[in-house]
Amino acid sequence: MISLSDRSWVLVLLLMPTVFMGSVAAQESGLHFYGLVKSPPSRPRSGGTLHVLASVRNTGKEKASGTFVAKLSEQIGEEDRVPFELEPGTERTYAIPIRILPTTLGPRVEAAVSIRVTENGREVMIVGSGPDAITRTLKLDLDEDKVRTALLVGQEPEDQVYWRWPHKSDFMPYEAILASRIDLGLTRRCSHLMNGLFPIEINEWDGIDLVVIADPEPLKDATNIASIQHFLQTGGKVWVMLDEIDTELIEPLLSHGQACTTLDSCELHHYVVEVHDRVQFSEADRTVDLEKPVRFKRLVQQGGTVLFSIDGWPAAIRMPIGSGELVMTALEAPGWLLPRTQQRSPDPYYQSNYRYAMWANSFPHLLHAAKSERTLETSSPSYPLERIGNPILSRGLVIASLSGFCLFLFSSGLWLAAVGKLKSIGWIAPVLAMGASLPILVASLWQRKDLPPMVSTLQVVQLDGNAAFMRESCAVYGTQSREMELESRSDSVMLPAAEIETGVRRITKTGFGRWTMSNEAWPAGTWRYKTRIGIPEKYGVALATLDEDGLKVKVPSGLPSKLEDMVLSFSPGSPTLGVWNESSQSWEVDGSLPAEGDRWATTSLLSEEQLRRIAIYREAFDIAIKERQTPSRVLFGWTDLWPESPSWNPPLDRRGAALVSMPVTLSVPPVGSKIRLPHSVLQIEPAPGSSSSIYDVRFARWNTESGRPGSFELQVVLPPEVLPFQAESIEIDWDVRAPNRIARLSWNGENEGLEITKLIAPSIPWLGGTRDSKILNDCKDGHLMLKIEIIDGSDLVDQQKFIAWQIKHLRLSIIGRTLPRDSLVKPLP
Repeated sequence: MISLSDRSWVLVLLLMPTVFMGSVAAQESGLHFYGLVKSPPSRPRSGGTLHVLASVRNTGKEKASGTFVAKLSEQIGEEDRVPFELEPGTERTYAIPIRILPTTLGPRVEAAVSIRVTENGREVMIVGSGPDAITRTLKLDLDEDKVRTALLVGQEPEDQVYWRWPHKSDFMPYEAILASRIDLGLTRRCSHLMNGLFPIEINEWDGIDLVVIADPEPLKDATNIASIQHFLQTGGKVWVMLDEIDTELIEPLLSHGQACTTLDSCELHHYVVEVHDRVQFSEADRTVDLEKPVRFKRLVQQGGTVLFSIDGWPAAIRMPIGSGELVMTALEAPGWLLPRTQQRSPDPYYQSNYRYAMWANSFPHLLHAAKSERTLETSSPSYPLERIGNPILSRGLVIASLSGFCLFLFSSGLWLAAVGKLKSIGWIAPVLAMGASLPILVASLWQRKDLPPMVSTLQVVQLDGNAAFMRESCAVYGTQSREMELESRSDSVMLPAAEIETGVRRITKTGFGRWTMSNEAWPAGTWRYKTRIGIPEKYGVALATLDEDGLKVKVPSGLPSKLEDMVLSFSPGSPTLGVWNESSQSWEVDGSLPAEGDRWATTSLLSEEQLRRIAIYREAFDIAIKERQTPSRVLFGWTDLWPESPSWNPPLDRRGAALVSMPVTLSVPPVGSKIRLPHSVLQIEPAPGSSSSIYDVRFARWNTESGRPGSFELQVVLPPEVLPFQAESIEIDWDVRAPNRIARLSWNGENEGLEITKLIAPSIPWLGGTRDSKILNDCKDGHLMLKIEIIDGSDLVDQQKFIAWQIKHLRLSIIGRTLPRDSLVKPLP
C-alpha cells in the first residue's frame, strides 16, 4: 500500500518528464535572456509608460522566435507583450513599454519580464542564464520630478582630477541647463538621449517635458526630426542652442509661416540686453562685461516672439508649434550665466556651479513647465456618452410630415370649397392627420429597437504644416461581456479606464506603430478609453485673405467631410463665427458674429448634435482662458470621424464626430487694395509703459467689474501683413455699463488727444465710429493708441460711489487701403 506522501512522489515523478522536456525544448531553442535595464529617457511615474531594455541572444543553429511578456507586480490583469525573431548566432536589445496605471501610487514598482515560446500549441517560459532562471525583474522608484529634461548636447568632457593643471573649462551648454533647473528648485536629474535610444514613438516621449539640443548630429536624421515634430505637437518644449547648431537644421521643425535665418556671427565682450517683458530692469542690470568673448549669431526671424535682444538682434526667440514651443537662443551659454556664490540647498543633488543673471531670471520659468496639450478639450468628456443611445427622430422627417399634412389640408380645403362640400373637412382633416402621423410612428418604433454594440468617439484633431496629431475620448457599449481586440496601424497609445477590472488586458506590440490590445472579458455595459495618435502623412493650413467684406478663409482639402460650425480664433480672446459661402468655397468672417455665451453656431434651428458641440466649444474656451492658453491664428471646425483611429475586431457600430483645429496663415493683400479689418483680427494690448486692472492681457479679456473710477491706456494692434496701412474709417462697438458715471473713449496721440465719444450713465452698447484724419493716420504703423476713462458723475451722492461698473467688450473694425512698403512698389490702379 502506498502512503499519501508516496503518492505525491509518484505524481511528481510522473510530471517531471513533461516539465523537463519543456525546459529542455526551451533551452534547445538557443534563446538566452541575459539582461534587463531601464531605458535612460524613461520616467516611471503613475499614469505613464515605463520603457525597459531586454537583451537576448540566439546561440542555436536555427532562427528562434519568442515573446517578451512584461508585468508590474502591483498591477493584476495587465500584460505588455513584444514578439521577436532572432537569426542564429545574433543578439539584440528590445525596448518594451510597460503601462503604469494611474491607480498605481506606491513609492516603487517592480517590473518582471520573461520570454515565452510556443511549443505544442502552448506557451512555456524559457530557462535563462544567471540567478533569475525564468524571469528577470527591476525595482524602480516612481519619479516625482515636476519636470523632466532630456539632453542632446554632444559628448561631455571627461572628468579631471583636481591636482591637474591647468583646469579644463566647464561644459557650458550642460552648465546652462543645470543652472536653469537649480534656479527653479528642481533637481540635477536629466536624461541623455543617446544614439540608438532616441525616442521615435509617442509613448516614448511620455515622461519628457523639455528637450535641449546643442548637438547638430541628431537633427541630420529624418526619423529624429519627425519624432521631435510629434513631441512638439503633444505639448513638449524644445530648446535649441543656435550658437552650436546651424539654423538650416531646424527649418523642418518650423511651422507654416515661420522662418529663422543666420546672417552672420560675432563675438561680444560688452553688450546691453533688451528684455521684452513686463518686468523692467535698469540699464546697469542689463549690461554685461566679460573677459572672454562669447559667440552671438545675428538672426532674422518670422512667426516668433523675441524674448531678449542685443542691439536689435534677437538673443532668444519663442515659436509656437502645435501644442508645444520651440525656444531658440543665439547667445552662447556663458553670456547668460554668473558664477553661483551661494547654493540653494546643502544637498549636492540641488546644486550647480552657475546661476542665471538677473535680467534672465524669467528664462528658466519659460523653459521648465510641465507638458501641456493646448488643443481644446473639455474637463469632463461627456460627449461620447451622450452619443450612446437611441437617436431622436430627425428634424427633416418631422418637418416633412407636418409640411405634407398642412399642404394636403390646405389643398383639400380649397377643393371642397370649390365643389361646395366644405363641411366634409370635419372628417377629412382627422384622416389626413393620422396619415401624417403614421411615418413618424413607424420611425419612432424602429429607433426604439435594442441598441447594438457600439463605440462612440470624440476626436480632437490638430493639424499643422508638418503633421497631424489626434486624441480620442471613446465610450464602448456592449450587451454582454465578451472577447474583443483593438488593433492600431499608426503610432498611437491606448489608455483604458482604470475601472475596467475584468479579464486580462494584453497589449502586443508587433512593429512601429502597430499593436493590438486584447481582453477575453471586456465588461458589459458602458466603459471608456482614450487614445493618442500621430498622423505623419496628414497636414494642413487654412489660408486667409482680406477684401472689402472682411476675412475669407479656405480650408485644406483631404478632410473626411465638409467642415461645419467653424470658429476662428485669430486674435486671443476674440473667437468669431464664420459663414460658409458656396460660390467662393470659403468661410467668410466679417466680425458681426462673435462667439460668446450660447452663440457658437450660425443656424437658427439647432440640432441635438449642434447643442453638444456648442457645450464643448463654450467649456473648452473657458478652460483655455483660465489656463492662459487662449489660441491665436487657429481655425476650429467639425468633420466626420477620421479613419486613422484604431479599430475593433469584431467590428462595432461607430458614431461620433471630430473637432479639427488648424493654423491660419494670412496672405499679404495687394498694395492699394481696399480691405476691411474686422475686430477678430485686431488685438488689444496695454499701451507701452502702462498697466491697469481694467483689462487683463494674460487672459485677453476685460475684468468682470470694478467699483472705483479709473482709466486705461491701450493700443489696438493691426496684423503685420497689412502694414503700412491707410485707414479711411473706424467702426466702434463699445459695450460699457456704468450707472451714474461718465464713460469716455479718446484717441491718445503722442502730443494730443481727441475725444471719440462721451457716454453718460451708459447701459446699452454704443455703435459709432470716426473719420478724423489724425486718428486714422495713427493706424499707419499698425498701432492705434486709445484711452478709456470712467469718471464719477457730478450728481453722484456718497452712498452710490461704490456702484459697480463693467466693460463687456470694445470691438473696432477698420476700413482702409494698404500702402507700398517701399518706393519700388506701386499701388493698384
